[in-house]
Amino acid sequence: MRKLSLAFSVLVAGAALSIPLCATNYVVTADFPYASKYVFRGVPLARASFQPSLKLTAGDAYAGLWLNQPFTRPTDPELDFNGGWNLRLNRGWSLDAGATLYYYPQADPKAGVPGHTFEGYLGLNGAIGGTNVGAYLFRDFDLQATTVQGTASYSLPLNASATLGLSGAVGSVVPDHGAGYGYGSLGVAVPWRVSDAATFTVGVNWSTHNLAAVAKNNLWFTAGLTVTF
Repeated sequence: MRKLSLAFSVLVAGAALSIPLCATNYVVTADFPYASKYVFRGVPLARASFQPSLKLTAGDAYAGLWLNQPFTRPTDPELDFNGGWNLRLNRGWSLDAGATLYYYPQADPKAGVPGHTFEGYLGLNGAIGGTNVGAYLFRDFDLQATTVQGTASYSLPLNASATLGLSGAVGSVVPDHGAGYGYGSLGVAVPWRVSDAATFTVGVNWSTHNLAAVAKNNLWFTAGLTVTF
């Protein structure tokens, strides 16, 4: 599993270095965070993990890779591929449309564990009174489930280099068959700009849900470096 993590890091560095310096319309963002727990839509999926990501933005279009590499077994790694289009609307609002392929390289389909799922999404993002808000609709075509999620975030300057970020989310997962569930989360993060291109961020997160037989309340922290090319 750690070979996958190393390969991803090499890919991130190589892709960033391959972008021509004259290609000013392109922005590459590489993120290298540690998370004490991997929680997805309120549900804990893995313990301590390395979660690097790479995002390429070209105008209004974007594409990215995201990896969750657990440090302990038996949890398997997850590699997500996503891409989309962010259409700018009036007064700072934007419409976001795209898709994500969730890939599980060590899954065993013969044991009933899918090797991948495919999800499309449509979202609206903007600002109300200094607070950034978003509303998204997700549809997983393999799991046959629809998710509706709302988010809000607010930033306060601490000094010339750091800010305090507050965030929250609520959502509901509704499968075509069987019972769904609701979830919510809160987060506090402090991004610290260490250079014009690099930011170090630490954060604390909490989430809950109303599923049975799964840990209801989850608390975890993150720390990582973000570099923009």
